[in-house]
Amino acid sequence: MNNHSFRIRAPLSESMRAAALPFAVVLLCAASPAADGGKGTIRMISPDSATGTSAAVMVSGAHLAHTTQILPLGADGTVQDKGDAGRQAGRCMELVDAALREAGSELGRVVKLHICVASADKLADVQQVLSLRFSAGIKPAVTMVVSASPNPDALVAMDAVAATDSTPKPTAAGLISSDRLKALGGGAVVGILPANTRSVYVSGQSAAGDLAEATRRTLDSLKRTLDFIVVKPNQVVQMKAFMAPATNVASVRTELSRFFGTNTVPPLVVVEWVAPQSIEIELIATTGDLPASMRETVSFATPPGLPASPLFSRVAVLNSGAHIYVGGMQGAVQADPGAQIRTAFGALEAVLKETEGSMRHLLKATYYVTDEPTTAELSKVRMGVFDPRRPPAATKATVRSVGPGRTLLMDMIATPVAR
Repeated sequence: MNNHSFRIRAPLSESMRAAALPFAVVLLCAASPAADGGKGTIRMISPDSATGTSAAVMVSGAHLAHTTQILPLGADGTVQDKGDAGRQAGRCMELVDAALREAGSELGRVVKLHICVASADKLADVQQVLSLRFSAGIKPAVTMVVSASPNPDALVAMDAVAATDSTPKPTAAGLISSDRLKALGGGAVVGILPANTRSVYVSGQSAAGDLAEATRRTLDSLKRTLDFIVVKPNQVVQMKAFMAPATNVASVRTELSRFFGTNTVPPLVVVEWVAPQSIEIELIATTGDLPASMRETVSFATPPGLPASPLFSRVAVLNSGAHIYVGGMQGAVQADPGAQIRTAFGALEAVLKETEGSMRHLLKATYYVTDEPTTAELSKVRMGVFDPRRPPAATKATVRSVGPGRTLLMDMIATPVAR
């Protein structure tokens, strides 16, 4: 999907062109000479017009809108274009644009796209649509993983991060609901992470029990973590649930509604995984204005009651500085797990060098793996890559596929080293 992942340059089919062309025209007309859209600064690293993606996108001084997971739904809530991944990807992007417009943004200001595709043989169809829709203007960092969606007819699901002019209150996440977009599901369609405030990344947490009980107990555990870092429920910007099967998301939404009570439920993203646990939940939040006493660019913490690990931090907080969204990192096709992991980290280091980041300034990591040998090797490599006092917050999810010939996909967020 970028120069550190697979590329697909096959000619567009007629259905792909039909799915992609209307929005491509809008993007070509709306793209401004400056990539910041008049708010904050956006810098693309290794943008590629052939794929419509960048190796990474660095954003500073902008409010960041995080969408809920978008499915290719019509106004009646049913999946459109069944069986056609390309057209469904196009429909998802239309709805991403609609959701972002509720928050003062648009598709042309997306800096990160996270896409779930139901089967590996549909990845190329989605990539073709990306290459046309983002041929001009901002080319987002993109991560595509093979995962079933909450609706079995939906071959594609996506969520986005975009720069926005909509200014939320500095002490709360700017959660935006929409009667017009109710078909997208319950809760907010967008949560806004305010500029110049702390960005909080909480690693995935899980608990035992069936799905409803595990969700309830996991949310209770997350609440204790939020209390420890002085974050309120109305400051949660987005949540991501790793679960199986994804079609049981209604049970999760019921528990989220109970947990948040009178507060709006933040945007939710679902990834279907292969795991003995029913569910694992991670989240992004804000903590309001920066205190003058904060000196470290990034702070890491382990709340009481949770074991510390040299491989990941329970909580990572960006106190000040830019966000670097890195596109999905992978190693060479058909390489053994160790070689894949080492080359993926090498590609990550190259991107961080371009953005003045470092391995000690990673905020969040999501590792998608497909087998146990890759999981075991990943733990070994991480021991030698990270400073054990400050590894990023992280979630590791076993999924069905990360693309042909590969067993690892890394999704990273970082920040530059303070000068």
